[in-house]
Amino acid sequence: KLVIKGLEKNQDLIYGDKGIYVMTSRYEGLQLVLLEAQQYNLPIVSFRCPTGPSEIVEGGVNGYLIDCYDTDKMSEKLLELMKNDDLRQSFSD
Repeated sequence: KLVIKGLEKNQDLIYGDKGIYVMTSRYEGLQLVLLEAQQYNLPIVSFRCPTGPSEIVEGGVNGYLIDCYDTDKMSEKLLELMKNDDLRQSFSD
């Protein structure tokens, strides 16, 4: 289920009960949202933007980095995490 909400400043409401953080940006200046997701121990699936996700996400350790525009691979890795609770948990430890 995807819910699009307006502005929310309470990070516990944003990240607290979530299972995966997905960043579909193809360009980012400062990936503060990735640091916030990491603070909540969320596995991260992100496109490998020119500026930064690879500095935060270790592929296969705390998430996945996907080549930009490879939406098939993005879908594959998201499904893999959604179907495998143990894998998702290992990325959160």
